[in-house]
Amino acid sequence: MKVTKRQLRKIIKEMQMTDSGQAIYDDVNERAIAMAEEILNQYGSDDIAIEAIVDALTDAAQTIMTDAKLMR
Repeated sequence: MKVTKRQLRKIIKEMQMTDSGQAIYDDVNERAIAMAEEILNQYGSDDIAIEAIVDALTDAAQTIMTDAKLMR
């Protein structure tokens, strides 16, 4: 099966977008974990603090998804 130059360019572009997305994910994930560690150090690592962090991050993710859909 031959791949045309156009198809190859499309494949490369899709791979670059995937790499960009992975880089963004890695950056956000690293920052979220650092923030959670800071909060756990400040408030302690009991179940209440962990649950509050998880709930806050879940709410933030939902807000981001909602806002992103509204902006389209």
